[in-house]
Amino acid sequence: MNEKSFSNFKKQVLHYPDASKKGDIDERVQPVINKINASDRFVTLSSCSGRTAVLLQSNDITKDGCQWVYTTHDFVDDTALTESIRLSASRGDLTLKFEPFILHVACRSLEDAKLMLTCALNAGCKNSGMVVGKHGRFTVAARNTLQMEVPLASKGKVLVSEEFIMFLATQANEKMNKNFEKLCKFEKFISKLLNEREDHLWRYLPLSVKMMQMGGLGPGGPPMAPQMPPQNVVQPPMVGPPQPPPQAQEKLDNISKVKSLIGPLTTSLSTTLKTAAHNLHQNALVDIGTSKNIDILPPRFDKSLEEFYSICDQIELHLVS
Repeated sequence: MNEKSFSNFKKQVLHYPDASKKGDIDERVQPVINKINASDRFVTLSSCSGRTAVLLQSNDITKDGCQWVYTTHDFVDDTALTESIRLSASRGDLTLKFEPFILHVACRSLEDAKLMLTCALNAGCKNSGMVVGKHGRFTVAARNTLQMEVPLASKGKVLVSEEFIMFLATQANEKMNKNFEKLCKFEKFISKLLNEREDHLWRYLPLSVKMMQMGGLGPGGPPMAPQMPPQNVVQPPMVGPPQPPPQAQEKLDNISKVKSLIGPLTTSLSTTLKTAAHNLHQNALVDIGTSKNIDILPPRFDKSLEEFYSICDQIELHLVS
């Protein structure tokens, strides 16, 4: 839906009279509705701030098959609730329901609908969603999961005690309090969306769009400098040997420090190994020379010691360098 079509649609919606049973907008939800309708990108279609109600179902009731015998869009009055149940129980089946706030918002574009849905989800309204209607109209339903439905009477007989009814009233009030908290939180996200739309939208743009269209600097950053075509520029000759980059030079300095620390340790280790091997070699010579069963030394014995010395030298050279 383009801007002109959406503008005409919004005027028609706001011109229509309230078709709800209550006949007017709930006081608790009025502030967020005013903020949404103040934007040219949104319009509210229907709303409810949340309610606790007792529904009567009877064969005598033809319209919608039910009648409200008690309802409030605020906190439950214990006395009024108990009295409505007592007076209506003999007429049919009674059910107590708690329903959270719900708000249907028409959005001008898919991007606007995504942002509105994000506000609802961030406010804890996990049961929110978006649908696409006729003429490409995007509608977001903001609602949470705080619900309760309990049967109170059946076939003219009350099924629960008065104490249990008081318990249900307490539960309904606790849910209503949480419901109002989520509604206030949703209103705060709406305010942020409308007042800081550019910053809010930036967080949801793909990285490629940020880099190509906005220079990767964000909405508050300076504009990207225009790209100049490559020129055939003659670089001046370098004076002196090339210097490594700062990061590479820092790594070389760190390596030199490590070498200066492990160098003496490596030399000491190599000397210790050679001394131990030499002592072992001498002891072996004594043992072999005094043996009555061996008259000559094994030809590989001295060579093995030389190879061991060579290995120690290689280890020392490798670690120090």
